[in-house]
Amino acid sequence: MTESVLNFITGYKSKLSLLIDGEWGAGKSYYVKNQLIPKIETEGYKVYYVSLFGLSDPNDIYVQIFSSKLSKSAFGKFAVYGTKALISLGSSKVGLDKKDVNTIYSELAEFDKCVFIFDDLERISTNLILSDVLGFINSNFIDKDGTKVIFISNEVKIDHHKEAYLLYKEKVIGWSLRFEPSLKEIMDSILKTYLDQKDFFRFIEEYKEFVLDFLQYFGYKNLRTLIFFYDCLFKIYHLIAEKYTFIQKDIVYSLLVLCFQVKEGKIKAKNINDVPKYIKQRGVGTTRQGVIQIVAPHH
Repeated sequence: MTESVLNFITGYKSKLSLLIDGEWGAGKSYYVKNQLIPKIETEGYKVYYVSLFGLSDPNDIYVQIFSSKLSKSAFGKFAVYGTKALISLGSSKVGLDKKDVNTIYSELAEFDKCVFIFDDLERISTNLILSDVLGFINSNFIDKDGTKVIFISNEVKIDHHKEAYLLYKEKVIGWSLRFEPSLKEIMDSILKTYLDQKDFFRFIEEYKEFVLDFLQYFGYKNLRTLIFFYDCLFKIYHLIAEKYTFIQKDIVYSLLVLCFQVKEGKIKAKNINDVPKYIKQRGVGTTRQGVIQIVAPHH
């Protein structure tokens, strides 16, 4: 995947964008932020990451781009007025410092050897027409010399103005890549985040194959839920290590089941104290067959 994206950035001169398409929870955003962007930056490109989640005005894209560049007071004014207004009204009328204005203009002028990544394409406000947003991005970013644009989306979830989107898509998106990482790749990317927690890292490495076997058996691939599991395990690890070494495997297995059931809404968080009773009523143990009694009816 990364090699294909880099090939798009460095090997194609046409003014068309790239789409990375994948299911919700597959880890697209996580991959982009933690693996893809650092790799692109090593190639000498400046990367701007923009989430379109809830976007209600295309001009707000500029607000996200400059949010890390401006002083706190300037960003507040910039968020209110937007780029076009600042240019047309002049900085003195909105009270921006010369330094902040220079930052905006220099960034606008230096959109050279830049990669713009627009995430959550399917999650823009339903008040906007998606093809209009694509048109704005095409005019301001795709159709510029020295820039590359990548969209991140779950296309099957684009349901408003879909026909208009599909028609306009052909004009601005030249290539598509399907994001389908292996479970091992997902697991490795999560475990790396705990490298600085040496004892815990050794523990989760020890149970890595065990967890992978569970995920493969039940067909789970949701990265967010897996991160949730490891966060929960990290919080109770010291207790497991100190008091419950003799049932560590049982605890890991039970916690896996509970995390996925909670995230799928099959066990309500407000009733989490009832979980032991929930399991006992079904005569469920910690064996694989016992876990199947919980999971199988829902799949």
